[in-house]
Amino acid sequence: MVPFITEYRAVQTTLQTDEVKNVPCGTSGGVMIYFDRVEVVNKLDPAAVYDIVRNYTADYDKTLIYNKIHHELNQFCSVHSLQEVYIDFFDQIDENLKIALQKDLTENAPGLRVQAVRVTKPKIPEQIRKNYEAMEAEKTKLLISIQKQKVIEKEAETDRKKALIEAEKVSQVSKIQWEQRITEKESQKRISQIEGKCKKHFSDRGICIGLTEVKFPSCLLDETHLAKEKARSDAEFYRVTKEIEANSRKLTKEYLDLAKYQSIAQNTKIYFGNSIPDMFVDPSMAPTAHQVQKVSEEQSKSKMSNESTCSVGYDSIEDLQGKNLTESDKLAWPCELRQLWVDISPFVALVRGLLSYGTSIIVAFGLIFNCLSFIVLTRKHMRKSTTNLYLSALAIYDSLSLTLNFMIGVLRGQNPDTVNKDFQRYEDLCRFHGVIVELFNLLSVWIIVSFTIERFIMVKFPLKSKNLTPRRALYSVAIVSTCVFIFSLHKIAVSGFEGDSVFGYKACKTRRAILPEIIYFYVAFNTWFPTFIIVTLNTLILLEIRSKRKRRQEMTNASTMSKSDEKATKLLLIVSSTYIILIMPSWIDPNHGTHLEFVGRCRPWSRGLCQLYVD
Repeated sequence: MVPFITEYRAVQTTLQTDEVKNVPCGTSGGVMIYFDRVEVVNKLDPAAVYDIVRNYTADYDKTLIYNKIHHELNQFCSVHSLQEVYIDFFDQIDENLKIALQKDLTENAPGLRVQAVRVTKPKIPEQIRKNYEAMEAEKTKLLISIQKQKVIEKEAETDRKKALIEAEKVSQVSKIQWEQRITEKESQKRISQIEGKCKKHFSDRGICIGLTEVKFPSCLLDETHLAKEKARSDAEFYRVTKEIEANSRKLTKEYLDLAKYQSIAQNTKIYFGNSIPDMFVDPSMAPTAHQVQKVSEEQSKSKMSNESTCSVGYDSIEDLQGKNLTESDKLAWPCELRQLWVDISPFVALVRGLLSYGTSIIVAFGLIFNCLSFIVLTRKHMRKSTTNLYLSALAIYDSLSLTLNFMIGVLRGQNPDTVNKDFQRYEDLCRFHGVIVELFNLLSVWIIVSFTIERFIMVKFPLKSKNLTPRRALYSVAIVSTCVFIFSLHKIAVSGFEGDSVFGYKACKTRRAILPEIIYFYVAFNTWFPTFIIVTLNTLILLEIRSKRKRRQEMTNASTMSKSDEKATKLLLIVSSTYIILIMPSWIDPNHGTHLEFVGRCRPWSRGLCQLYVD
């Protein structure tokens, strides 16, 4: 015979909340209270469903939870007073009820777990509730009065301290004033004593004093002061006497000639006129007037013949167009030099075009690529690399160098009557331009040096690489920038070897100290020193990498650089090597130009062309 299903009941095995409402409870004092709602969050294990339903039916929660809550709450209330149930121990009812329920469930119905119990505030008689509210109000008033009392005490203490400070201030002021009065009285007493001594001194010597008491102190003479002034006058008289005596012995003819020659030698320019004065030539060796006249006539005839046969006029020279020619201009631009200038004029025009338009194109592309590099290198995931930080700083300084050095040079060369005229008119503008040109040229170089030093430490001392953080790299960039900025400020007071620019504009007129020899220091600080440091450190880096690679082949567990460090090192070698290759002409051109300028290999008739080469 097949059994039939007579009844179907669903049993929940997920989290469920059973609510027990309006639970009566009597306290130990006989007051009846009611818990409006008690919530029990529980979960039934699927493996224990059969046993629990068999033992307690499908409504197991009525037997195991509802009845147990009534029992436990009544037990709790029966041993506690209303004050304890309603206020003192109310926060413990949830936890105690959960523990009691779970203990019985563990013994009688394993598999049913209590997750949480929430008990609402019980309802108490209205009159008792009002009494509690009145008690709370009185407690609040008590707390307010206590706080007011503390505030009043603090205010009183503050007033007392203010009064004490004010009294101390008045006391100190009175003390200072009293000390001033005492000092004044002592000074008056001292003056009276001195006056008495002076009166006694004059009266003992039989000197009659006819002045009043008010004017008497003005006639008092301090013997110490008189003695000091007398000694000073005697010393001055002795010094002047000795100087007169020394000058009378020193001013001989030979000494006067020596002083004259030294004064003349200190002059930077001396205009001799048509003949060299005999102050530098022995009169016995000087040519006669007839010989001088004959030589000058021959030179003038030779010059006139050359000028008459020359096919190139002075108007072919840009600087001489529309200018009243002088003898010095004619000497500076002879026929041979004018002919050479005409021959190289197409090349000069080509070079000027390349310098103007070519430089503008290079500046434009440089700014675009530097901006793109800066945007990429400063992204959030790339800021953690010190390499990207150095390259970001290098992009900023290169952009500023392109703009403030080369672009301003192009503008001054293309606008001589507007932009360059403003620079020549305001010397402060020229000083500022000189400072920023020096600053950003040096910053681009020494940032590469700092980057090279950081990579050398990373490769040579890998255990110290953890200290090379982006913050330290930022400090290094800031320190290098500050030092270079302070060094560049010397351009405010010192002018070195500046002449007419390669961009075709005339140099500024300056009142600064001119030190032509400082070019050697500029060249060393811009090229020699950084190049030497970069080449040396790059060589050491390559040797260290080669040594580590060799050790890595011998020992498989040797420490190696990470891929990111290896990429950064290769990038450094590329950047620094490119810098050395591009800076190499600056080693040759400034040195060769200064050698021509200082040694003076140019002949007198070709000074103009040599000056063009040097500039």
